[in-house]
Amino acid sequence: MEPACPIVSGIPARRYIFVLVNSLICLPLKYYPYIYKLAVGQNMPVLQSSQYTAPWWLPGAHIQSISPRLLRRVEKPAYTRRRIETPDNDFLDLDLAHNPSGDGKLLILSHGLEGHSDREYIWGMAGAFFREGWSTLAWNFRSCGQALNRQSRLYHCADLDDIRTVIAFALAQGYTRLLLSGFSMGGNITLRYLGVLAGNLPKEVLGGFAFSVPCDLASCSRKIGKGFNKIYSLIFLKSLKKKVRQKSAAFPELYATAKLRDIKTLRDFDNTYTAPVHGFLSAEDYYAKASCVSVLERIDRPTLLVNALNDPLLGPECFPYAAARENAFLYFETPGEGGHVGFASKSARSRDFTGSLYWSEKRAVEFAREHFY
Repeated sequence: MEPACPIVSGIPARRYIFVLVNSLICLPLKYYPYIYKLAVGQNMPVLQSSQYTAPWWLPGAHIQSISPRLLRRVEKPAYTRRRIETPDNDFLDLDLAHNPSGDGKLLILSHGLEGHSDREYIWGMAGAFFREGWSTLAWNFRSCGQALNRQSRLYHCADLDDIRTVIAFALAQGYTRLLLSGFSMGGNITLRYLGVLAGNLPKEVLGGFAFSVPCDLASCSRKIGKGFNKIYSLIFLKSLKKKVRQKSAAFPELYATAKLRDIKTLRDFDNTYTAPVHGFLSAEDYYAKASCVSVLERIDRPTLLVNALNDPLLGPECFPYAAARENAFLYFETPGEGGHVGFASKSARSRDFTGSLYWSEKRAVEFAREHFY
């Protein structure tokens, strides 16, 4: 497959001067991609500009990240819940919206840490693609559906078995053109799948896209433990600790609740539970083996990665310019704004079809039209 070259045309000389001067003064976030281009040269397969700007009524990274969860209202897709068995005698809950006019096209959606298939960003993206003629399948990670899973293990970023099980189910249903999508942690899993299995992917897997991806988990674990970001950490930990208490009833040795009092950060949780339960030496060992950043250069299907420069949860290592520069299949876009899984449109308060879409949904549909139609 010959990839379209993901290089934006050159920037006028006057803009180089303007950007350089501004960078020396205060280095505004929205010009970081341009500054980087100046440093590494012209022929770089990174999308140097982005059409996205946040609505004026959503100022700042935290408001842009939190507001969709609190304020957005999205129509739920016409899901049919399917429970499928896994090879290790566990189960996954899937929400399938079949489109009779889909012609075999299916979008598979993977949610974020402690999320589920009923998140507003999942519904929004599923609805956007359903209206484009795609069937959609949103799957719940183990323990993230409506029931706790059977086995001792939960879910984690290094696991690819479950997404392979989901894809095998989709192929068995007769879908012939699969597009993968992921948000935050689900984006990391999606990109790892496309990178680790590059060269051995099912021919039906066309490519994918991902938003707000923690490409380097160690970097993110440090970032989320600082300042206001601790609020996000506390929210995640509240949910994760609840699951530990639930799992301890069946697996008391693996999920000793006495250790919970010492868990203050996500890194603590991963050291105490995620790593030992799933066969890693430590949180650092888990982060190193589970981060998609190490396999991005291997991706061989058209893939869009969008990380906002003001994302409060992503460390600097989550912006893989070097990998994108080396891989013409990886389209890396870095809007100056958007927060973490935000990207509200300026017309998002409108009831009309166009206004109901977030920019991330418009961008994903645009990418799909360019590469998969």
